[in-house]
Amino acid sequence: MNNPNMQLLERKDTAWEEKTSLIFRVEENNQLAYVVNLLTWNYTKGEGSENFEIRFRYEKGKWILTR
Repeated sequence: MNNPNMQLLERKDTAWEEKTSLIFRVEENNQLAYVVNLLTWNYTKGEGSENFEIRFRYEKGKWILTR
């Protein structure tokens, strides 16, 4: 993300790991999968953050990272 008002949250904090759960979800058709709340950007000015998921598609027997 190229937003100067946001900063990527680093996930190496053990306190964060204890209070946050990552969710892995597979769609009913077994063709799309998501890791939810994996990427978080905090606002550098003011409070708040935005979470993003990572999406994969299943194609030819392999999971492929998808935008």
